[in-house]
Amino acid sequence: MDNLLYEAFDQIHLVVNSVKITFFNFFHKIVHSMDFDGIIKIPTLLDLSAMKTCTLGGRAKWKDYVDLYFILKDRYDLKELSARATEIFGAYFNEKLFREQLCFFDDIDYSEKVEYICDEINEEEIRKFLVDIAMTQFT
Repeated sequence: MDNLLYEAFDQIHLVVNSVKITFFNFFHKIVHSMDFDGIIKIPTLLDLSAMKTCTLGGRAKWKDYVDLYFILKDRYDLKELSARATEIFGAYFNEKLFREQLCFFDDIDYSEKVEYICDEINEEEIRKFLVDIAMTQFT
């Protein structure tokens, strides 16, 4: 398969029609309620966003910080996101740790270029926003 980028026991990375797609074997029950023409089902945006909260500690990719910037700016507040992550992951999700990860930028992986569908956002603006969210919205 020439479009296979990486495969492991818990994930597979493919390129399909110039789009990189990653499938993870998630060890937590996630409902796949969004149906696309009977072809594929995916979790809701809130569930995908909650899943993203758990990726920062494991891989710290800049694209995840950018995703969380837009999610927290335009869709869900930190309280909603943390509540859903707690529902899905229970004790495996730690809001305090997530807040700390939103503010920690020392080991970020920039290897994958972020492709914006809107105007590109300045990196410093993203960092400042995430730090502000992590520090001000205590529940």
